[in-house]
Amino acid sequence: MQTALPELPDVRELLHDVPGGALGLGGGGLFAVMIVLAVLANQGTPAERAEFNRSIERFFGNVAAGIGRYVSGRELNGTPRSEATWWRAGAPLPDDQKTETPVAELGSASSSSSPPVPLGKTGPARRIVRALTAPVRVLWGALRGLGRVLAAWHRWPRAARSAVRLSPFLVAYGWWRAPAVTELVLIAVAGAVIVAALTSPAGLGWWRVSPVWTDRQIYGPGVWVAVRQILRMEETEPRERWLSVPDDMTADGARIVLRLPAKWMGGPEAVAAIERVIEERVPGEWVSRWERTTKEHFAEWTPKPAPTPKPVLPDYVPWRSTGDPFRVFIGRAIEGDSIVDAVIETQTATPHWGVAGDTGSGKSTVLYIPVVHGRQNGELIDILDTKRNSLKEAEGFSGVRVHKTTRECIAAFAEFLASMMAAEAAAEKDADPQLRSQLVSRTLVVDELPTLIKLAYSWWRYGIKGKGTPPFLDWLAIILLQGRSSNHRVVVGTQQFANAFFGGTMERAQIGTRIAVGQQDRVSWSV
Repeated sequence: MQTALPELPDVRELLHDVPGGALGLGGGGLFAVMIVLAVLANQGTPAERAEFNRSIERFFGNVAAGIGRYVSGRELNGTPRSEATWWRAGAPLPDDQKTETPVAELGSASSSSSPPVPLGKTGPARRIVRALTAPVRVLWGALRGLGRVLAAWHRWPRAARSAVRLSPFLVAYGWWRAPAVTELVLIAVAGAVIVAALTSPAGLGWWRVSPVWTDRQIYGPGVWVAVRQILRMEETEPRERWLSVPDDMTADGARIVLRLPAKWMGGPEAVAAIERVIEERVPGEWVSRWERTTKEHFAEWTPKPAPTPKPVLPDYVPWRSTGDPFRVFIGRAIEGDSIVDAVIETQTATPHWGVAGDTGSGKSTVLYIPVVHGRQNGELIDILDTKRNSLKEAEGFSGVRVHKTTRECIAAFAEFLASMMAAEAAAEKDADPQLRSQLVSRTLVVDELPTLIKLAYSWWRYGIKGKGTPPFLDWLAIILLQGRSSNHRVVVGTQQFANAFFGGTMERAQIGTRIAVGQQDRVSWSV
C-alpha cells in the first residue's frame, strides 16, 4: 500500500495566513532589523559607535542611491557611459571603449548597421543553397541583431532601461496575483520580440531605425573631456552643470556656454587652449566672449555671422534728373555693403569734376551726363572735341556748341574765360542789376584734355609762330580757380589727372570729383 506524498504548501496561501499579510511580514522584519541596529549602535567606545553610525549612514545612502539609479535607468556604478536621456537614446562617451566603433572600421560602410540577409538571385546551384539555408541565416542574423541591441544597453533611453529593470518585479507580482494573464502577456511580448528580431535590419530587413543624433550628443562629450582637464575639474563633476552645447548648432540663437570655476586662474595659455578645443572639436566658425567680471564667470561662443554678400552693380541704370542744378546724378555706386546713388556736388569749394580712363573705356559716354544735366537746368554748354566725333550725339541741339578744330577750341576756350570775367564784373556791388539778372550758368566740357593741350601748343609754335609761352594753361588755371563764383564750371575727360595738363597741383586740386572708368594701370591710379 503506497502512501501519497504530502502536498507542498502554496507560498501565496502562507503569506495570506500571516497576520497582516505580506505588508505585515515586511514591516515586522524591518522592525526587527532596526532593533538589532539600535543594540549594535550602543556597543563599544564612543569613537567606535560614531564610526558605526557613519558606516550605517553610508550603507543606507549607497542603498538609496543604488535604488534610485536602478529605478531611473542610470548606470549602477554612477559613471555614465553614454549621453542617453530619459526618452532619447544616447551617443557613447569618448572613453567608453565597449561601445566604440573599432578603429579599423572607422569611416567604412561596415561601421553602420548590418545589411539585411540577401535573398537575391545569383547562380542556379548557389540559389538553391541560399534558399535552403535562408531560414538558418535569417535566424542567425536575428540573434546577432538581438546581441547588438543588448550590447548597446548603455545607449538605451533611460525609460527603456528602467522598464526592463522593473519588469521582473512586475512579472513576479503579476504571477502572484493573476498568473494566467501574466503568462499570456509574457507570450505576447516574447512573440513581438521574435517577430521584431526576424524582420529587423539584421534579419529580413523589413524595417530600419534611423538614429537621430543631436549635436549635443555628438560633440558635447568630446568638448567636455578636453575642457574639464584644462579647468582642472574632477571626473565626477556633472557636465550639465558646466557645459551647454545646443542640440542643433545651425539653429537661430545657438550658442555654446562654458561655466568657469571662480578658482580657475585662466591665463592666456589656458584660454587659448579652450579656444583651440572649440575650434578643433566643434564644426563651423565661432566667435567667443569671455565674462570674468560679473557674478557668474563664463565663456560663450556664438556662430560667426555669415559674411555680407557683396553688392553687384547693375549693367544699366536709367539716368534721371536730381532737380537741383548743383547736384549731378551719374549712376549707382557701391558704398560699404550697399548700392547708393552716385551724385556729384558742384556747389562746393572745388566745383569742377572729371573722368579718367583709357581710350575706349567710356569717358565720352560719361561726358554726355553734364551736357544733358546742364541743358535741363538752363545752362549753356560748350564742348571741346578735338577727336571730332566723341560727342557727336550732342550736336545740333539748342544751347550746345561743339568745337572740333584746334583754332575753334582755343577760341571757345578764350571766349569762356572772357565770359567768366564778364560774369564776375556783372556780379560786382556797383554793377547794373539788370545785367546781373541776365547771367546764365555755363559748363565747359573738354574731351581728351591732354590732346587739346598738346594740339594747342603745336598750333601756337608751328601754326601761328607764337612767341614765348602760350597762355592756354594759364587760362585753364584762372577758370578752375575762379569759375565757381561766376557759375562757370569745367568737366574734363583725360587719360590721367597729371599736373602737366592742369598747370600745377593747386589748379588740379580744383577738380573736386575724379572718376575712373575701365581698367587703370598702377601709375594712372596713383595719379
